[in-house]
Amino acid sequence: MELLDHLVTTVIPLEKTEIVPLEAPIDLSRVPDMLQLGTKLSGVELFYKKQAESEDKLKLKRLRQREQEELMGVYDQSGYLNEVNLPETKLKKGYKIEKLFVYQEEGDDKLIWCPGIVLEVNNRDEGQIKADIKRDASFIGQGGADESEEKLKKNAWNPEKLNKGSYRQDVRDRLRKID
Repeated sequence: MELLDHLVTTVIPLEKTEIVPLEAPIDLSRVPDMLQLGTKLSGVELFYKKQAESEDKLKLKRLRQREQEELMGVYDQSGYLNEVNLPETKLKKGYKIEKLFVYQEEGDDKLIWCPGIVLEVNNRDEGQIKADIKRDASFIGQGGADESEEKLKKNAWNPEKLNKGSYRQDVRDRLRKID
């Protein structure tokens, strides 16, 4: 309960005034700066130089891994900005949506989020919502239709484990504001 109070009273209001960092700071432990007599030994200077290089390598490795995971559809910033449960009342005409599609590249299955906009909600059942969706033409293959009726299953909304047919709100415009 204490964490919830802190979230509601402190963290969420700060989101309006503070910039959310894209990555966590990396603080590797260092040998403390100490008073010294004379000059620094070359071994100490070499140690600090190697430590700075290892920090740079670690950051680069983390960025490459993150980029690879985003390309594979494993990790994605947009997933964290979406609601956990399907916002049924918000899902209506004009709602920006992304759906996960599978395509073949060099014999491997690749996942890609295809953005679109809801044109009309046709039917709401217990397990799914049928809606007409217009897709972004730049994501459609040559000769493909940019409008289709989609069956959006409620259990496929922003899942932890991404599969073909998963969908979520398109929040790319909010990501651009953070950058």
